[in-house]
Amino acid sequence: MARKMLDLEVRRKGRVVAKLRAEADPKSADDLTRLLNDAVRRDGGAPADIGDYEMDIREADERRVIATFVATR
Repeated sequence: MARKMLDLEVRRKGRVVAKLRAEADPKSADDLTRLLNDAVRRDGGAPADIGDYEMDIREADERRVIATFVATR
């Protein structure tokens, strides 16, 4: 799938810590892992904390969540 603008909502243990827009392929685990790792870092977390986070993915300006992404250490 091609890269596209996505609206992302990142949560840590259920609490929203960031909302952002980024260009990525929503089917690429590498793209999504990179974005989630960056969000963890910006939230003050360490790479080992990534399992505490999840990220809802929407196409830009759409309300429907197309996926929720989680990653492990």
